[in-house]
Amino acid sequence: MKEHLLRDYHLEEWANNILVRVGYNGPRVRVSWNNRFRTTAGWFIRNGRKRIELNPILDEGEFRKHLMCTLKHELAHVLAYYRAGRRQIEVHGPEWKKACRELGIPKEKPRHDLVFRGINVKRKFFYHCPNCRDVLGRVRPFEKPHACIACSFKHNKKVVYDPRFRMRLLPDSSRS
Repeated sequence: MKEHLLRDYHLEEWANNILVRVGYNGPRVRVSWNNRFRTTAGWFIRNGRKRIELNPILDEGEFRKHLMCTLKHELAHVLAYYRAGRRQIEVHGPEWKKACRELGIPKEKPRHDLVFRGINVKRKFFYHCPNCRDVLGRVRPFEKPHACIACSFKHNKKVVYDPRFRMRLLPDSSRS
């Protein structure tokens, strides 16, 4: 197992029991704490083994109340992709929203608004959209072409890669 991950068997058992109650009978889902997370609350990895990774900050103090909601958010992804089978679906589309309702979080948003204190991330790579001119700062450069999500959605009515809105590296960005 990767050293930055710490598996949580208690949360894993709870998560799999919840999934079974709503009709999931796919492979068991692993739940781990990822100590590399800085601003991400959690995510679901569906390649290979089904795995949910959570930010360890969610197990501390004031953030503890957000733990179960974050875990259910990720379980909604598990359920939505399971039900879709091989059919492609939007990450936070109607299938995910339906799964959220079934898991008891009907008003769940695609992104969290938690403020993780003490995290100072230096962004060295800055990209801009040729259409809306929005600037996006990144710690690492994109490995693949990436389009502006807002423009892609506005012009295509869904989030799909559109080369017209490919993010371009600003000339003064670091090249290290």
